[in-house]
Amino acid sequence: MVAWLFGRRGKGDDAKKGPVPDYEKAKAIAESGSEEERRRLASVTQLQPEFLYYFATDKSVDVRRAVAQNEGTPVQADLLLARDPDAHVRSMLGQKIASLLPTLSADQNRKLADMVFDIVDTLSKDQLPAVRSTISEEIKRLDNVPPRIVQRLARDSEEIVSNPILEFSPLLSERDLVDIIGMGLRGGALAAISRRKNLGEQAAGAVAETQDDFALPALLQNHTAQINEETLNAIVEAAEKHTEWHEALVGRKGLGKNLLRRIGGYVSKNLLEKLISNNVLVDDKLADELRTAVAERAEEEGDDGGEAAAEDHAEEVRARELYNAGKLTPRLLTSSASNEEREFLVHALALSLQVDPDITRKLIVSRDPKLAVSVAWKADLGMGFATTFMAKIMQLGEGAQIKAAAGNDYPLAEDDMAWTLEMIGIT
Repeated sequence: MVAWLFGRRGKGDDAKKGPVPDYEKAKAIAESGSEEERRRLASVTQLQPEFLYYFATDKSVDVRRAVAQNEGTPVQADLLLARDPDAHVRSMLGQKIASLLPTLSADQNRKLADMVFDIVDTLSKDQLPAVRSTISEEIKRLDNVPPRIVQRLARDSEEIVSNPILEFSPLLSERDLVDIIGMGLRGGALAAISRRKNLGEQAAGAVAETQDDFALPALLQNHTAQINEETLNAIVEAAEKHTEWHEALVGRKGLGKNLLRRIGGYVSKNLLEKLISNNVLVDDKLADELRTAVAERAEEEGDDGGEAAAEDHAEEVRARELYNAGKLTPRLLTSSASNEEREFLVHALALSLQVDPDITRKLIVSRDPKLAVSVAWKADLGMGFATTFMAKIMQLGEGAQIKAAAGNDYPLAEDDMAWTLEMIGIT
């Protein structure tokens, strides 16, 4: 811990981090070396702390970025970099500092912890959403972060900042979640709460009361959410006017017979069969009753679903033909996303990922930017596809989208992307 306070906390000795020049040579480079010489020296983890502190105010942004990434930088220098004019410096610093937070504990240097959390606090208030998002993503699962920081990020107006905290942070109580929902939360941020593992009854009820077309499917798909009977009854009753909920609703297990009859009164024929197969309480007698009700309703209303079904079948055939020919390329799928060819993408992505089309439909309904990036990663489609998919298919505003990392790389950790996909059944 003392090493972190004064510098030289890195332990690596690879070529990137060393070797360490003698003091006089390092001094000469700091005072009159070229920009590249200074940048390389600022990357050395075991460099004397005073030089790293000096480089934290270097006129070259590349030198300051090297200091921001250097794990050997003394925390006093990191405090300076937290207010650096360059957003990349601040973002790199956020990634480094937040990744080191799990090593802090109550029995360690209190002064050090306070200084580190001052840095995190400063970055969590940064004017750029990308910087705040870096902090949010890095601390979302930590339980040793000052609550004020978590509370601020959870209420951030940018979904790319708030969503990781709302979905994962163990420091948000159910009361906190209910209060945040009560502030008028909607869309992707509300869906993030809906996906929380073991979401409590009160919070689930608060989500349900909003009748939000993006959050309710996410809540119904979250089989760890504690949805009580009163809330479930209210959802089933309201769902008749929300076709966006139907697919998630019929996938919900453990529905009672009265609810099954109510749902069977308004869902489509295809969804009714999924409802029947998903619920063990549906015996042959009830299944016949539900099918008869759907048939009678279709006859009364006039069955206009044939045209839509034919179109869906045509897109499925087209996707399969292209898949068999090896032509479902990133370029083709990105173009399809740009042209908003939703049904084609449902089947094309299902084939690429080897999953049921129902799963890829959930992807579109979720409007979750992390899912878009994770699917692009899993199917090796690139961030260009993910960006177009978020904008055109999920219809997310620029502020709600996740931006590509340097070099157009995926901005999320592979473990996080794999976990995100598992939540909707993609392994």
